[in-house]
Amino acid sequence: MRRWAALCLCAWLGLSVTGPATADETAVEAEQRRQIQRERTEAEQRFRQGEATCAQRFFVTSCVEALQVQRREALARLREREIALDEAQRRRDAEENARRVQQKQAEAQARPAPQPRLPPPPASAPAPAKSERATRRSQTADDAAEAAARALARQRRASEAQARRDAAEQRQAERAVKGKTSMPLPIPAPLPPASAASG
Repeated sequence: MRRWAALCLCAWLGLSVTGPATADETAVEAEQRRQIQRERTEAEQRFRQGEATCAQRFFVTSCVEALQVQRREALARLREREIALDEAQRRRDAEENARRVQQKQAEAQARPAPQPRLPPPPASAPAPAKSERATRRSQTADDAAEAAARALARQRRASEAQARRDAAEQRQAERAVKGKTSMPLPIPAPLPPASAASG
């Protein structure tokens, strides 16, 4: 029902819901949006003025409720007009996007298809296979190099750890000379027996 009302409103306002938007349609739509905003402002002003008038009466609540109903109805009519304008704009935008997509597809079809890449030509002569003995020798050399690297890394880590221990001992000795001592951590309290805790 709302869609039908929106379409009728578009037809009444002279909007075209199909075809590209022209500068005239855009200007008309902008003017209609400004008109809606003016009418919305006027409706709010009438409500505030009526509210001030109601405050002087004895039955304020019923007067204000009646004004609120009038304002809601006026704003609902304006909102319907605004929705119709928004829907017409969305349709124009969707049609424009569809036209752009179709144009890009047509351009893509007009371009020549890319040539498939050919695989590189095979090497003229395969590399000679290493003998089993040479392979074992290279593995042994690799293993020895890796073992030496591991031993060197282990030695480096050990010397770094010793340097950290020495630095910590030196800091402790300096603190002892200055008379600064750290307090030990407190001893934790004994835990209650399990039977007492569950009971």
